[in-house]
Amino acid sequence: MTTYKTNDLFGIPDELNKPATTAKQHKSVKASTASVVDSTARLPGQGFLPGLSRRGRPRLAKPISAVERTAEHRRKRIAKGAKRVEIILDKDVSQALDRLADHHQEPRSDVIATLIRKAALRLKV
Repeated sequence: MTTYKTNDLFGIPDELNKPATTAKQHKSVKASTASVVDSTARLPGQGFLPGLSRRGRPRLAKPISAVERTAEHRRKRIAKGAKRVEIILDKDVSQALDRLADHHQEPRSDVIATLIRKAALRLKV
């Protein structure tokens, strides 16, 4: 039998640990994880933090889906006079648009809007 010094920094090697002890540890971890999952599953929406959304915002009293939230945002923009425009661009033009958007760190729609505004200011109508 090998004896270990009391000032040994690493203690008993893992090979000498009893498998029954590690099995008990795994069971207790699984049981505690299951209780966390069960408690968060009861919450409506995403249950990562009690009372908070994934982004740390307080949960709404009546949670709405992302599709409904997006549709409501579009309705509000259209009511303010915004107009939805769909275009199909050539490959080189769409790549140039992506490069501009990445360079300015803005959405593509904002880049297009800025370019149109600048071009319209140049017209003397």
